[in-house]
Amino acid sequence: MHVFHAPDDKNHPLLIHCKRGKHRTGCLVGCIRRLQRWCLSSVFDEYQRFAGAKARVSDQRFIELFDLSCLKHHPLSFSTSRK
Repeated sequence: MHVFHAPDDKNHPLLIHCKRGKHRTGCLVGCIRRLQRWCLSSVFDEYQRFAGAKARVSDQRFIELFDLSCLKHHPLSFSTSRK
């Protein structure tokens, strides 16, 4: 598994994309939002807003169960907080 370093704020905005920009991208962004300490309801609201009718319960479950402790040794510089 490759772990990327948290993007520096001076490089924002950041584009994250996959083939269709919904499921894989949505899962990755959802996990990043959790690292940013967003509350789960806000993470799911954002995911559903962009996934629309293609939203998957399995994606939301993945985001909810994502183990943040596996990244505890990697310093994060995310500054956005939405609780």
